[in-house]
Amino acid sequence: MIDPNHCEKQQCRGRLVGRLLQAHLGPQKAWHFQHHVEDAKCNPQPMTLLHAFVRDELATRKSLRIPAVKVLSELDVFDVKVVEFVTVPAEEHVFKSATAELRGEGVQPDVVFEHDNGVKLALEVRYSHAVDEEKLARLKTNYQAAVEFDVSDLPASGISREQLELVLAQSRRWTWLVNWNVRHAETRARLRLEWAKTVWRAGSSFNKSPEVRQAVQKLKQAKKRLLWAETALTSIKHKALGADDAALWLGEQHKADRVAIACAVLRLDPERLPAFMQQFLPKDKPVAALGHHPYSWQPPVFMKFGVGRRNFTPHEAA
Repeated sequence: MIDPNHCEKQQCRGRLVGRLLQAHLGPQKAWHFQHHVEDAKCNPQPMTLLHAFVRDELATRKSLRIPAVKVLSELDVFDVKVVEFVTVPAEEHVFKSATAELRGEGVQPDVVFEHDNGVKLALEVRYSHAVDEEKLARLKTNYQAAVEFDVSDLPASGISREQLELVLAQSRRWTWLVNWNVRHAETRARLRLEWAKTVWRAGSSFNKSPEVRQAVQKLKQAKKRLLWAETALTSIKHKALGADDAALWLGEQHKADRVAIACAVLRLDPERLPAFMQQFLPKDKPVAALGHHPYSWQPPVFMKFGVGRRNFTPHEAA
């Protein structure tokens, strides 16, 4: 639980940053710390024992793992607003220093971590209120990355160090405030939706399923050839074939083998291909001139061009 000397430590830390803290340990309200009333710049929000404990524990760390975080984003897809959750992958950080209550330009995060390369990560512990727009703007100006850790549902009197380790691993408690990976995740999601709304979708609705007729037996055959495909790819790599020679080699293979090769490259199970790799294209699209069953050419095309990377012609697909 909370260190019995925690109050004294807070007073010392308050002096170091030039802002004295007073301990409120009364019998009625939850125990908390508050900046000295004579400090005209004081944030009037009280600091609970929980808030102070989490802040100080994190300020002792030289490493921090932030789990994968889901962000609700509004994406502009061909002038249509699409609301979708995007996922920012988990991040492992190693720091050379961590400082509590380090004042920046008009903002003072709960903890500021600094990497060896000078990049700083600001961390806010959320207990009574979230970061407001004004503070968010200052965080964006001052720090390359900023994150909020939510402990608002935990007891104000504090938790143990073991409990802290458990809650740090819970994705729902983390909110990225500043992180270029959020923009990257949103861009990938937007490109995926734009691709889905072009020739690879029947109709204009994002929710409409494509027309799919699976080639069950052929795809089973392709799955049986996966091991062969992986060996063949290794051989091609060692021979260092150019793009044209590699394309000729691929064209010489049986259809099911071409699918096996594509699935080996894309790390896909032939029997569980995504629907957009097996769909029949709309009749009014020029690519529909390719009359072969979709299973036989769509996976190799995606292997070559990738989802959403660039447009390609029917001739290139053929």
